[in-house]
This record gives sequence, C-alpha cells and structure tokens, in this order.
Amino acid sequence: MHHPGKRALRHVLTTLIILITLPAALAAEKPALSLEDTVSLKSASGAVMSPNGDAVAYLLSVPRTLYVDADGPAWKQLHVVNTDGESRPYFSGQVSVSQVAWSPDGNELFFIAKRDVKADFADIWRMPLHGGEAEVVYKASAGIKSIHPSPDGRTIAFLASDPKPADDKTLKEKRIQGAGLRGVQPVRARLDAGRRVR
Repeated sequence: MHHPGKRALRHVLTTLIILITLPAALAAEKPALSLEDTVSLKSASGAVMSPNGDAVAYLLSVPRTLYVDADGPAWKQLHVVNTDGESRPYFSGQVSVSQVAWSPDGNELFFIAKRDVKADFADIWRMPLHGGEAEVVYKASAGIKSIHPSPDGRTIAFLASDPKPADDKTLKEKRIQGAGLRGVQPVRARLDAGRRVR
C-alpha cells in the first residue's frame, strides 16, 4: 500500500540532501569571495538617459584601494555608456560626483562634484559630451542637493541650503551665576561692529 505522506517525506529529504551538498560542489568549482574581493566591488547608480536616447550617464562607485588609500567612502565617478555598450569615464579618479543631468540638446553633462576631497562643498560642473574639459559653472558656498537645466539650456536651477553667515557664532558653554547653579546652555551670538550682540 502506498502512503502519500511517505512519498512527500522522500521528496523533502531528497531536496534537503541536494541543497546541503550543492554548495560544497559549487565551492569546489569556484572559490568564494575573499574579504579583499568584497570590499573592492564596484557598483553603478544614478543612471540618466540622454534626451535623444543614444547614451546613459551613470555614477560608478569605485572603492578605495585596500591598504593603499586612506580610509573613507568609495570614489563616485561619472561615466557614460552608449547604445553599443561602450562605457567611458568622463569625470574620474579621486572624485565624488553626487548627481548628473543632461543639457536639453544632449551635448553636455551637468553634475555636482568635488574634485578636491578637502573642499567643504561640491560645485556644479559642466562637461561637453564630445570632448573638452570639465569646468565649474557654480562655486558652492553651501550643500547642493539637486540640479535641473532649463529647457532652453541657458540656465540651471538647483536646490541648496542657505550658507551660514560669516559673523554667526555659537557659544557652547555658559555658566549660570547665582544660587549656586551651573549648567550648559547654547547661546547664539552675533558679532556686530566689534561688539557682541545677543
């Protein structure tokens, strides 16, 4: 007599045996990734298709070289791939690109980037697609979040935080006199013509 439960149990056991032995068989064919391999993996993000559809600009995350470069986040480079699958770096090396946008005619790329890792803020850059150097079109004095070229290509809109005024100071500690109380209170002070104003 055939029992349906025994047959199902046999299938489950067979599947388990295959699942247990399969990783060992695969490991024998190809070695597992080492720690050095995993920290050197590159990844693509922020892909934007050109207005005429013949190219895609994207950001390539390139990890720093292990045991060579100083610790820090991966470099973010600007690359462009055409419809034939040929990818080419446009703004690469030890740079940090955070966003890219196409000009309306598809002949230029605008992007937010830092070429100097010690710079406080990333600037807005423009680069011709068919040759030429990248140039800064706006030197930032605050963090820029988003860029949008106008439909006529003559202006660019962007979102940025307000820069901090040069004369704005924050006092971190103030002692409260009287009644024996001591505490820390944030106090904002503005320097105005050589005297302190609260």
